[in-house]
Amino acid sequence: MHSLENYAPNYAHFAKLSRQDGILTIQLHTNDESWQLMGETRDLLPDLFIDIAHDRDNRVVIITGTGTDFCATLNPESLQRELGAWGADVADKWRFGGNHAVRKMIEIEAPVILCLNGALLQHAEIWMSADIVLAAPEAVVQDFHIAGGQVPGGDAAVVWETLLGHSRAKYFLLTGQTLNAQELQQLGIVHELCDRASLLDRAQALATKFTSLNRHVLRYSKASVTERLRRNLAMEQPYTQALVMLGAQSAVPELLAQLQQ
Repeated sequence: MHSLENYAPNYAHFAKLSRQDGILTIQLHTNDESWQLMGETRDLLPDLFIDIAHDRDNRVVIITGTGTDFCATLNPESLQRELGAWGADVADKWRFGGNHAVRKMIEIEAPVILCLNGALLQHAEIWMSADIVLAAPEAVVQDFHIAGGQVPGGDAAVVWETLLGHSRAKYFLLTGQTLNAQELQQLGIVHELCDRASLLDRAQALATKFTSLNRHVLRYSKASVTERLRRNLAMEQPYTQALVMLGAQSAVPELLAQLQQ
């Protein structure tokens, strides 16, 4: 049975989960400071989203970060452990996460509100798949793949093409462009700008409005508005994820050497 008290402890080391009046709040963190991406926590994201999706008491989901960044850095020790142990098992974890993180997030049949409190530079495609994005003026977003010596494929290619359109997505992904909150709002990807201190209050106000709707209408509305992205992922992701893995197979020795310098 998927109940909050049963699954929340499994993720407490990087995600604090709390719920009031059907509104689930997820606060990502690393030791109560801004979240650093680690392979060990990245691999748990599909499970987290599955648990949330199967808990029908979650009527709205709010996701926020801690401190001044949402997720700006990759934990180098974690990456070095993964690259140092590179083989079929590690590659399969990368493939599985790449194929399932965004899919499981959009399968949450509750509106997901992202509170972007600062820089999001690691796996931005996951979090920018939220239904509503609120951002602090200081926030910036980048796709990390090219900058990290990897192929910008898989869910990153599908999500950003869906959000930006074909031409803009190619430039964004191939150049590793950083977009600030104002640019993201102009592009329609960030929906509202709020002072960092006001992000959660605004998200709560929106969430309360959603919970006033009929429970089934709310669930089906979420499923309806995410159908196009779901179909895009099903059709396009497997091929581009395979390109990610081929690129990683070639780049791993070079990346590992850079980390060991």
